[in-house]
Amino acid sequence: LQLRRDAARVEPFDFDRWAEPPAEMIARVVTENLIVLGIPAQADGRLQLEVHRFEGTAEGAQVQLDWRYAGSDGKEVLSGSFRRLVPVTPVTPEGLVRAFGMLLTDFSRELATQLAQQQ
Repeated sequence: LQLRRDAARVEPFDFDRWAEPPAEMIARVVTENLIVLGIPAQADGRLQLEVHRFEGTAEGAQVQLDWRYAGSDGKEVLSGSFRRLVPVTPVTPEGLVRAFGMLLTDFSRELATQLAQQQ
């Protein structure tokens, strides 16, 4: 884990690491959240996430991503963006991880709503 203090300074949390690569973790968490929210894992389509930001800043946890959902024929059915910052005080590794979890849950809820409306 790292904290971006400002545009030119990044502070590592030397003893705090992700348990798995962040891209894999994001995909796994979103998939699990969608299943809990009633969207089947084997839905007839493919979800693609493009993560632009997944970082801790002096203001808190920030997630910025674009997503696309394509049907079984490969044609894009839905797409959108998710950009959110959750304040964390004090900014600690534990606080950031908790905030990232909340952000991924919020994203999953918004995505599940849109996918359910499409079906």
